Amino acid sequence: MNYSRYICQIKKVIFLGLCSILLFSCAQKKLDIPVTDVKPLWFKSDGHVRFVDGLYQTVPHLFFDINPQIDLESRELNAVILVEKDGDNHYELDLVSGRRVYTHSYCREDDVWKSYARSIKNPPFHYAFVPRLINRQKEPQKVLIFGDKKYLTYSQKKITDEFVRVRIIGGIVEQFCDSYPCDKLNTWRDSVVLVAVAKDDPEYKDVKSITKLKSFINWKRIKAFLENGRGRTIIAKNTYFPAYRVYGNSVAGKSMKFALESGHLFSIDELNTLGRTCEALYEKAWSMRDKVLKEKESFKSVFTRFYNEYWNSFNTCKQYVRSPRIKDNHEKHWFFEFLHAFSLANRLGYVYKCNFQSWEPNQVNYDGELLFKQEDFFRTCSDEELNSAFPRAVNLLSSLAKTSKRYYKYIEYEQGRDTYNEKIYNWIGLTGKSQSCAAQNKTREIEIFPNDVEWKRLILETKKEDMILR
Repeated sequence: MNYSRYICQIKKVIFLGLCSILLFSCAQKKLDIPVTDVKPLWFKSDGHVRFVDGLYQTVPHLFFDINPQIDLESRELNAVILVEKDGDNHYELDLVSGRRVYTHSYCREDDVWKSYARSIKNPPFHYAFVPRLINRQKEPQKVLIFGDKKYLTYSQKKITDEFVRVRIIGGIVEQFCDSYPCDKLNTWRDSVVLVAVAKDDPEYKDVKSITKLKSFINWKRIKAFLENGRGRTIIAKNTYFPAYRVYGNSVAGKSMKFALESGHLFSIDELNTLGRTCEALYEKAWSMRDKVLKEKESFKSVFTRFYNEYWNSFNTCKQYVRSPRIKDNHEKHWFFEFLHAFSLANRLGYVYKCNFQSWEPNQVNYDGELLFKQEDFFRTCSDEELNSAFPRAVNLLSSLAKTSKRYYKYIEYEQGRDTYNEKIYNWIGLTGKSQSCAAQNKTREIEIFPNDVEWKRLILETKKEDMILR
């Protein structure tokens, strides 16, 4: 006898409370949600890129290990949720470790644009990204997902190492301003955010456009959260300016094509090539140390040559590929993190001037182009002066953390707020924006790099080989 069917047939004569439970149980059985756990491949290596958790299990890379399976005809794709609907904490993805990074906890906020009368706190949607797809800012392509969690995953706990299948219904334009007010030299930065629904949620079965979605939800609240939930530019107490704004929307097909054409979708062949190339480049960078300490070549000539020939490639590698693990070689790991700090200082618009032994803001012309090239300042450098650039790059990044502008912070172990407990070991980019309701919590000093880690100078004199520059 089919007991499941029998139970469903007699449910009308059972107590109403029990009836509703059985109905829910029967409905649940009809859901056809595939197993979506991530199989770890990116970090499954015998080399220094291998990455394991506390149980020595290989950690999945949430960006590289998942096939997005983008279908332009059905407008479906796979996505990874960073923050669940009504979550209390905000997370972004670190592309190098492939793990979530906690940025802040949400607090109740008034609309900075003063167009939404009610206060805003938790996200009214699932905040996610599309694996292997970066936008034109080289960041994971974001997607907002609407729908009940039970139609996305069987998981009753927080979604961790898995992906969900969604249907894209359109896209919106999101703008970010690093330093308000934005003008010709400092314009709002555009990015397209995809909007999706849970493909198996019956409530959204007929929703195929953002226009239709707006008839189901409070779109003003959605817009208000996007413009306030990740912070604003705070100048002083009760003095702040908008950092985000949202406008317009486009249809699903056009939005997906734009995301693919303006961004970049990594293929398996590209990922394999990227991993091998970066591993070889990291060894070449590490060889600079031997050229100075063993072959007695000046650090200035060694570093200048590496900078001219490989620096752009090195920067690309550090955006995506983990450098030597701290567990395998402590000194080697920190050597690369100081090199990365130099790179990040350049990326934030600074040049190191040896004659002043300091990092100075680069100048920008009316077209927004930098006037000075870093390599031009190496000509007058001594080995001592060039060695000073690396710890002072860390000092620069530390000073920027006290502003409301973009900065970087080195994170070893991210405990988060939702028991994710991630190993990161990488410099993480943060916007520097804060919610005004949480601004008082920023009065404490922000530690952006371990205080007990120091740059070991690379100089020719044998007697100074082991000297430490603080």
